[in-house]
Amino acid sequence: MINIPTIKKLIEDEGHVFVSSSQEQGSFGCVIFTHLKGHENYKYAIKVFDVDDGSKKNCSQEKIQECQKEARALKILSHKNVVAYHSEKQLGLFYFIIMEMCQSSLHVWSQSNQNIIQDSLFYSIARQILDGLDYIHNKDWILRDLKPQNILINQEVEKIKIKLCDFGAARYYPKQINPKSTNCFGTLNYMPPEVIKEIFLQNHKLKQTPQGDIWAYGICLLSIGKPILNFNDYIKKNWQAPYTPLLKTKSNFSRVRIKRSSPQSC
Repeated sequence: MINIPTIKKLIEDEGHVFVSSSQEQGSFGCVIFTHLKGHENYKYAIKVFDVDDGSKKNCSQEKIQECQKEARALKILSHKNVVAYHSEKQLGLFYFIIMEMCQSSLHVWSQSNQNIIQDSLFYSIARQILDGLDYIHNKDWILRDLKPQNILINQEVEKIKIKLCDFGAARYYPKQINPKSTNCFGTLNYMPPEVIKEIFLQNHKLKQTPQGDIWAYGICLLSIGKPILNFNDYIKKNWQAPYTPLLKTKSNFSRVRIKRSSPQSC
């Protein structure tokens, strides 16, 4: 658990930005919202990673490299529907990725929106997510963890602008390489059946492909249509978390579930 006051002091002691608020913490660390001192219109989100090696004195080079991989993906993937990279730095036992700030996530927005989404708005959201995803795939990257929590929004009057974010699980796979990973990344609710099957078979060479992102994209669209489909209630009643050694070290999976109903019962 990251100590927010400590992070706030580290950032503000740099002398350029003021911390305005913080988001709830995730498995990686936390997100801090800031603006330039004297320029409140220049706002940034800072993703904070704890890179302590456990000694409380030294940094883990492995953790730093993972942070740098995520920052590299953001730098390379420049698109109107991908959150914009600004900079990165290490301070003490923490690593910071500074990026474009957005108003909310698609998950929070859809949870607070009690009305049925109008067709035109739904199509706009669907098209923007797909545009971003198509760009990422054309650059030979795979997200591996597309979900509403990782889709950010900026709302202007009746228009919504979509930004894909969180590239911690993203990987670069040139088309000539058959993508296989020794570790499974992602959230089970949004994984395709063939990947879930390999998890249960404890296959240590899991194949995660662009097609898996497309499956997750479809589930994202179902989830924001919940006033019609009651998607989240269905998940709570019909999905449960599996146990497998491939997942036990991934804190990201502590809250996820996998479908247990037979196709005939859906």
